[in-house]
Amino acid sequence: MANELQTEVLSTLALLELQSVKCGKLRTGGSHDGGYVMANKFDRNTIGYSIGVGPQVQWDFDMAGRGMVIHQYDHMVEDLPQTHANFRFTRLGIGPDLSDPKLITLQEMLNRNGHAEASNMLLKIDIEGAEWDVLDALDYDILAEFDQIVIELHGFEFLKDEDFRDRARRVFSKLNHNHCPIHAHANNYAAVYMIHGVAVPDEIELTYCLRSWFDVLPSHELFPTPLDQPCNPEERTSIWDHFVFDEWNHDNANVH
Repeated sequence: MANELQTEVLSTLALLELQSVKCGKLRTGGSHDGGYVMANKFDRNTIGYSIGVGPQVQWDFDMAGRGMVIHQYDHMVEDLPQTHANFRFTRLGIGPDLSDPKLITLQEMLNRNGHAEASNMLLKIDIEGAEWDVLDALDYDILAEFDQIVIELHGFEFLKDEDFRDRARRVFSKLNHNHCPIHAHANNYAAVYMIHGVAVPDEIELTYCLRSWFDVLPSHELFPTPLDQPCNPEERTSIWDHFVFDEWNHDNANVH
């Protein structure tokens, strides 16, 4: 039974198998927490959505400095820690539906901003675990409006549970419908868990690129890359010798 469960965990994680992009990658945002590695191709991006602001807006500031208008959503903060002429902040969060007056859907955000028919946008999501419900309810056609998606996924410790694995597979399959993951980074503020014999960081930052806009190739990178930096510079960081999940085990995913 243990081998079957391990296979289920690995088959779920295999949906995150990374690709590379011909245009190369660069680090955006902050040096540590708040920074993301993205594809180095922004020439047609003029609009960004930053969902989950929190105490810092380094990614937002970087994108705004490139001339993009950044629509920011967070119902948990009263004011932004920094301002920029290209910021458009709304004190609402994102949810899977409109049942909570403090939350609206991504589709409703686009509708209210006149972007329902827009494309070529960027999306950043960091909403502390609520992303699973939001993405599970989202139509993948909406995601296709975004050239790149950077997202922090939380709670991988629950891969031990069948219901969570089922939902994770739905979410990863939806993200893979029009996009492919091109970068992954473990947030070392969180722990690494052994899930049915597989070492799994509890929080993983992922970057997805739109397949129709990027030249995508198989990836042979070792992770972390020179572009990666620990989210918490005071703590040990997670190490991946490679990021091929059907071979991912305790020997090639460890903490040092």
